[in-house]
Amino acid sequence: MLDRRTGVQDGPGWWSARDAIEEAERLENVPSTRTVRTIAHLGPDRQQLQDAVNAALATRDHLLARLDERSLRILHRLLQQETKREIAAAEGISASAVSQRAHRDGLDAIVRDASLLRRL
Repeated sequence: MLDRRTGVQDGPGWWSARDAIEEAERLENVPSTRTVRTIAHLGPDRQQLQDAVNAALATRDHLLARLDERSLRILHRLLQQETKREIAAAEGISASAVSQRAHRDGLDAIVRDASLLRRL
C-alpha cells in the first residue's frame, strides 16, 4: 500500500498478484480450464516450481467445483483441523458418513495437499 488515503497499491508483489488474477480470469473462459480459480505467480526464476504449484492448484480447484454444500462445509472444518467425529456431530451424521464422504469426494487429499503447499 503506497497511500492508505487514496488506496494506491504498487510493487512487485502487487503486480504478481494482479497477473495471477488476470490469468485465472482468462483460464475461466477456456473450457478445459473453466474451474481454475487460483494461480500462483512466483517469478521467472521459479518457473518449474510455479508450474508444479499451478498444476496442483488447478486439480484442487477442479475438485472443489464438484463438491456439494455439505462436502464444502466438511472440507472447511477439516481444514480447521476439526476431527471427523466433531464434524459428524455438527452435521448430524455419523463419523463413518463423514469418512466415506471425505474419501469419495477427495476431501482428505485436498487437506493433505493444502498442507504440502503451505510448506513451499
